[in-house]
Amino acid sequence: VWQRRSAAPALSVMVSTAARRYSTQLPRPAAPLPSQRVEGRRHATDFIEDDETLKNLSHVDKLKLKAMMDSGDVISDVDMEKAVKDRTLDDELLPDFEGGAVERCSQGLVMAKEVMQKGHIAAALNMTEAALRRAYREGTSADKELLDIVAEGHLIAGTVRQRMGNWEAALVHLDAAVQNNPQAAARNPAFYYGQGASNAVLGNLSEALAAWSLCSVAVDEDPSLAAEMPWLRVVLPINIGQTLLRMNKPDAGLDSLIGAERAIADANIPEEFAASARPAVHYYRALCLATKGEHPEACASWHLFDQTKGAADEELLEAKWKERWLQHSVRSLFLAASAMPPDSPKAVEWMDRANAQTLSLIEECPDYGRGWWLRGDCLHTMGDAEGALAAYMKVLDCEDSSTGAIAQSVRVLAGRCLLDLKRPSEAEAMFEEELKQPNPDRRATAGLAAALCEQGGEERLARADAIVKEQMEALRGKESDEAKESKADLTTVGAQSAAQRGESLEDQEKMLLQALGVDPGNPRAQSLLQQVRQQLEEKKKEEAAK
Repeated sequence: VWQRRSAAPALSVMVSTAARRYSTQLPRPAAPLPSQRVEGRRHATDFIEDDETLKNLSHVDKLKLKAMMDSGDVISDVDMEKAVKDRTLDDELLPDFEGGAVERCSQGLVMAKEVMQKGHIAAALNMTEAALRRAYREGTSADKELLDIVAEGHLIAGTVRQRMGNWEAALVHLDAAVQNNPQAAARNPAFYYGQGASNAVLGNLSEALAAWSLCSVAVDEDPSLAAEMPWLRVVLPINIGQTLLRMNKPDAGLDSLIGAERAIADANIPEEFAASARPAVHYYRALCLATKGEHPEACASWHLFDQTKGAADEELLEAKWKERWLQHSVRSLFLAASAMPPDSPKAVEWMDRANAQTLSLIEECPDYGRGWWLRGDCLHTMGDAEGALAAYMKVLDCEDSSTGAIAQSVRVLAGRCLLDLKRPSEAEAMFEEELKQPNPDRRATAGLAAALCEQGGEERLARADAIVKEQMEALRGKESDEAKESKADLTTVGAQSAAQRGESLEDQEKMLLQALGVDPGNPRAQSLLQQVRQQLEEKKKEEAAK
């Protein structure tokens, strides 16, 4: 480009050579608007005048080279090419306005806003960034008026980048604005708010929390800001609560959401906005409660969300919330009902609600594997092993759940359904398939032993007993929930084996009670214990009759 403009073919070669040598004398400035620019100009001028290669350049070419060097742009061949490209692009995007850096940047931003108002977002963004580059090249950090204009430009560019989904570029703009002009950021909460939003999307949760907290402080300390932007008093605690939840701090998240509820109750908040924010409060409150294991309370919040979600502002909710809220709600209903006596009215009510919501979930998202998984869990708990098996097999057909941890868990659950349906040979094949996986689900081992016991035969019983003995030895001393479930499953298999070998019902009852002592909620042990006790009762009646 410089060759074409100056008709000096040797200039680009000279600049490349000079840049490599000059880079050792004038390092790239750290700040975007370096106040050391004057010193840089003097160093660049001395270097050009003293260098044998550059001494014979024309005065115009020396000025061009000096401008590139003292700006800090020319450090390597790549940097040189980028600097030239940026300058050329800026000249094409914006007119060569008269005046200093303040006037030139300000007029560029005004033009960019006019273009944006006409709906040309991408063109306006390019013009805004061109105006900012001009300010960085021509201004200094000592110019406070320029710093305010540049901060405004970064805010505009960052906001547009966010709407375009380019969160990393948006964060660069917003960080630059806050670092160069913290006073402007303190006056306008949009800077910190934008920082928090970009960091949250990018997964920088601590940075997001810090930015939103600073924004919240600014709003609390300035009544005029709270009056001008009352929605921030609601949105900020919702965002902070969501971020704390993602950081696995549900208690702190709940405290923040309580602040959002108080703000919504404030008479200064427009009712239309309050109605759109309430669903988000219910949504994240339910997630916080579920994370804490308080599923009955979470069910109440999910019910409130279901009643208000029609007015929800979707920007306040997480992505794919439509299927996720049903998934989380079903899970809370299922766990809350499972913790109650199965025949209690509340447990029946919640299980029926969970079942209805799984139907809605798979109707709205028929290819969503987790939805079919939850459907299978509900049906299995309600005693419909055939329907549960069909749902679990559907999970393995869905693209998002045909492999990985979900598929492993579902194969185990499908195998258990096959055992309940008295199809032990198919269950054996299902458990064998899971055990062939690279990292199989441990529960498949106990399932395989149970399937072998169900089929009977000396060889299968011997293999089942060997599996139980080996796995119980491996679990010795382990007290995790998963280990307890496996121990209970294996002890239950031992009781099944005892039944196949004709051992006494009393011994079988003792082993099943032992299994339930380790895992009180183990469904297979509960079912078998009920059968054994029925047989014991019949045996007593027969003895009494004799």
